[in-house]
Amino acid sequence: MIKAPQIVGNIWLNTPRPLTPEEFDGRIVLYDFFTFSCVNCLKTIPYLERWWSKYKHLPFFIIGIHTPEFEFEKSRLKVKTALDNLGITWPVILDNEYINWQNFANHYWPAKYLANGNGRIIYEHYGEGNYEETEREIQRVLYSLGEKNLPPIEKTDFTKGGYCSPATPELYCGYLRGKLANKGGYHSDHLGNYKFPIEFPKNTIALSGEFNATAEYVESFACDSALAVNFEGTEVNLVFEPAFDELAVAEVKFNGQTIPAEISGQDVDDGDIILTESRMYNLLRSSQSKTGILSIRAKKAISKRTLLLFPDVSVEVKIMDQILVKKVFNQISKIPIGKVATYGQIAKIVGTGPRVIGNILHKNTDPIKYPCHRVVNRRGEVSSSYAFGGSVLQMEKLINEGVIFKNKKIDLYTCQVDL
Repeated sequence: MIKAPQIVGNIWLNTPRPLTPEEFDGRIVLYDFFTFSCVNCLKTIPYLERWWSKYKHLPFFIIGIHTPEFEFEKSRLKVKTALDNLGITWPVILDNEYINWQNFANHYWPAKYLANGNGRIIYEHYGEGNYEETEREIQRVLYSLGEKNLPPIEKTDFTKGGYCSPATPELYCGYLRGKLANKGGYHSDHLGNYKFPIEFPKNTIALSGEFNATAEYVESFACDSALAVNFEGTEVNLVFEPAFDELAVAEVKFNGQTIPAEISGQDVDDGDIILTESRMYNLLRSSQSKTGILSIRAKKAISKRTLLLFPDVSVEVKIMDQILVKKVFNQISKIPIGKVATYGQIAKIVGTGPRVIGNILHKNTDPIKYPCHRVVNRRGEVSSSYAFGGSVLQMEKLINEGVIFKNKKIDLYTCQVDL
């Protein structure tokens, strides 16, 4: 088991002073990497709140590590406001320089690392889900520390494995990571006048009106300017930052019409959304997968910034593509014992993306029982994920015999290897 890195940084929230490693001696610690505008992070917070309430009087601690994805998320004041709004009361450290992120060799929002009383990481989970499993791990370690009278583990209504391969992935609006459907693409780093394209491919965004395109976001500069996404999914969420400390209003349309109330997101009122602060806004929410064009048009001549646009497709698309799951596990079964295949290689064969492969494997497998294991290089040199051929016992036998991973440090049970 790997020892949890020491937390580095001076800006702490929800605590009167910076915490020191000595304060965690003999305690189990749940490290939670998050950022306040990430939809997946937001959906894990109620479970963190539950665990904090149930176990904080025991030798248990939660440390939130806020690692920003965007520049505006580095603001101490904005993070503090978000923590207050979200009801986060456990200590949080600002990781604006990604120091803790790199020390943990982390690659995901959200990510949870559970360390035992000796500071060794005994459990990890990336993304949403596995809430009952995570709480069982918390209770298992508490029990080993002598805490016998533990409360029952609550059942969750989280739909395990709820995702769909065709759903729209994350879409970025800035030119550094984004791609426009508009003819000619971005007018990088200066004001440009855009027109919606005649051909608008699925899983892309497009602009109409005056926008300033930067590496990280696009900023509207005129009333009636609009951003649209051609998507498939059950939710669409958008991160806005009002450019001025004034009220901004935008209208939301679905396929050219005011968005119907039955699929309006929680931040939409009668087809409008009021932008008051920098955060993620929920624009569309449906019990069934939707396909179409969602547009957001400025109604007031007040500038606003659109930083990130993405539908929440990792768990909220309720249609489970069982055919794809079978295809993935069929390919996994073909990997020779002792060999590995990257998620990208598997994705190319079955016709989907590496992220979908990760979702399927992480949500549908037991790393001890099934022949697929995620690998994370602790030094941060390798960011790929792999599927192994063979069960843990088969892999262990080959390792002990020196057939594979010779002179490499490996822990199959935590799925980590020093490649």
